[in-house]
Amino acid sequence: MPYEFLSENHPYAPVKEAQALLSLLDTEGQSIERIRNEIGSSNPFRARVLMHFDCLAARRRTDGTIGRRTNLTPGIREQIATLLKTKKVVEITRTLGVDYHTVRKVGRALGDFENRRLRTKLTLDQIEQANRALKHGGG
Repeated sequence: MPYEFLSENHPYAPVKEAQALLSLLDTEGQSIERIRNEIGSSNPFRARVLMHFDCLAARRRTDGTIGRRTNLTPGIREQIATLLKTKKVVEITRTLGVDYHTVRKVGRALGDFENRRLRTKLTLDQIEQANRALKHGGG
């Protein structure tokens, strides 16, 4: 998208300016610190541009793209598939370091549409034992 010139009063002007300055990192000899020094913070507009540039630069990965990409190996997919049978999605995300959406996506691909939020923490044997105790008046 070509750079659009917006007035300083436009609400998206600092964001657009920061995005344009972020593209300078692709040129040789430019670094984050050098661009930060060029931006400065002499007025409120420049301070907002600097804040947005810092946010964008923090999200920028070493390959130049922005965001978080999860590279799933077949081994991780198999682990997710086996753990989905016994654990909640949140527990899987913590143990494997994969985001929630990825775990749900693998589960849906396997035909798993179960809502685990309401899953009981009791085993089937414990539930049967409690049912027998209630039938016989224990409790």
